[in-house]
Amino acid sequence: MYHTENPPSPAYTLKLVVSLSCLFWLALIFLSSLWNTWKNEEQHLAALLQTGRSFFQQIENTREWNASHGGVYAPVKGDTLPNPYLQPALRDIQVNSDLLLTKINPA
Repeated sequence: MYHTENPPSPAYTLKLVVSLSCLFWLALIFLSSLWNTWKNEEQHLAALLQTGRSFFQQIENTREWNASHGGVYAPVKGDTLPNPYLQPALRDIQVNSDLLLTKINPA
């Protein structure tokens, strides 16, 4: 009986097992890296969203507080003029000879 195939040598089998094990290990590390990168990005976006919501809430709270107190006083300048619809007695405050404050809309 003629047998044309020779069984693989033990050294070849060992090299094959080690090579496949290394490839499996590298694939596992690569997939783990992808997973961690994806989760990190997801957490980063969630933190950015929460920061934006907190900032927006702070602006809303400040505007609500200002509105509940009837307005805010600001120095009279070219872009901040007295509101003609407010009573002058409540509208303007002369702090000193150089500084005049006027009540403006808090929004």
